[in-house]
Amino acid sequence: MWTLRQPDGWWVLVRHKDALADLMAQRVTRTRAELVPNSCRGREWLSMKEGFLTLRPCEARYEDRKSVFLAMGARADSESDALDLLEKRRVQMPDASHHIYAWRLGMPSAPRERFSDDREPKGTAGLPALYAMRGAGVTSAVIIVTRYFGGALLGTGGLTRAYGAAAKLICKPQNIIGMKWCGRVLITIDYVFLGKAQYYIAQRNYHVESIEYADNVRLTLVIWAEETESLSRSVADITSGAATVETVDEFYHHLENDTDSGIV
Repeated sequence: MWTLRQPDGWWVLVRHKDALADLMAQRVTRTRAELVPNSCRGREWLSMKEGFLTLRPCEARYEDRKSVFLAMGARADSESDALDLLEKRRVQMPDASHHIYAWRLGMPSAPRERFSDDREPKGTAGLPALYAMRGAGVTSAVIIVTRYFGGALLGTGGLTRAYGAAAKLICKPQNIIGMKWCGRVLITIDYVFLGKAQYYIAQRNYHVESIEYADNVRLTLVIWAEETESLSRSVADITSGAATVETVDEFYHHLENDTDSGIV
């Protein structure tokens, strides 16, 4: 474990030797937002309410002149997440020629980016992967491309095209998911108002996580956090103020059944 002083005066704690080498080479300037973990799920974000696109766990294969490029993509909320995935990849494929990577972390409006060519010619491997991620608009994600050398030299142009193509296969639409700041809301309501409440919930296409029946009914919903106030007002109108609405948790979530937001 090492500490590295950045040009802006911040000290960075580095757990992996490769990360230390890359940081010393790139001298990436950090900000307070990038260095101080947020209390929610450990994400290193200054603002936790910005929606973003990220990657599902996915893999792809690309070949060029007998060289095989095995790409993987996954969500990563911190450098530690990304480096852990890289280390697992190296352990799983110790005989590979190269394990290049690119990641984008943090807020979509100002992501923190890093890449490594892993001994390939400079700019021919990690950078094309990073460009693919930028083009797809994904963040909180990492792409790793593992190369098995096939015996033929591809040249700098061939390497750039091959690594870029492998990364673009990872960034296909079916591998991208939208995440948005959501609230888990608990509604406690009398049975007499249940029918009207359920009709309203169905009309709004809210996600019902659970329903508990006891002396009254407890409905737990997961909805966009920005809609919690509107929900509270509507439930109050439906029940003449007899129900309670409480936000019990907030977090990033992918709502499969949401049709209004366009995130599916």
